[in-house]
Amino acid sequence: MRQETLIHDMKNVMMLMDLFIKKIDQALTNNDTEIAKKYVAKMGTKISVLIQDFHDLLSGQNTIKEENVAELIKQICSDAADLYNITIEVESYFHSSQKLHLTKFRNAIINIIKNASESTSTKLVFSISKDSMLIQDNGSGFPDEVLASFNNNSKINSTKELGNGEGLQSVKDVFSAFDWDMKLKNTKKGALIKV
Repeated sequence: MRQETLIHDMKNVMMLMDLFIKKIDQALTNNDTEIAKKYVAKMGTKISVLIQDFHDLLSGQNTIKEENVAELIKQICSDAADLYNITIEVESYFHSSQKLHLTKFRNAIINIIKNASESTSTKLVFSISKDSMLIQDNGSGFPDEVLASFNNNSKINSTKELGNGEGLQSVKDVFSAFDWDMKLKNTKKGALIKV
């Protein structure tokens, strides 16, 4: 694993923990201890999963399992939608199982969700068919320099305040490991990722 990817994934973990803490704080401010308890429990579960994920990554273990791609994405999205304040839909027109490195795949999907929420998106749609997966948001789209670099297979350098493109490169690396090609495009609706 590239050092930059590991550092980026660690930053994402810290951001995720910060989101949990904000949700817990908001619930406690509203005197809603039941909601606060729900987020504390979710945070505890997530921390446990993250510790195992990073153990696997750092030790070089490959937790590769046969998984239904659509169901796994639905599970990841149901956990992330509330934290990132974004509506996520998963449309599955084909149910296939793939051998996936769970940690890397989960991090890639969360990265896509995080990027969409940072781009002012309020909605993200995963459309899974037999031959492809389309991921469409309704945000501001990809910066031109990211599109040009990414689609020309060169290092992504973005001047955007929120990121330098490392997350997209990480997602591309994960999908490439499954022999999946990934393309970026801006549409009238927002950013589109085709896998």
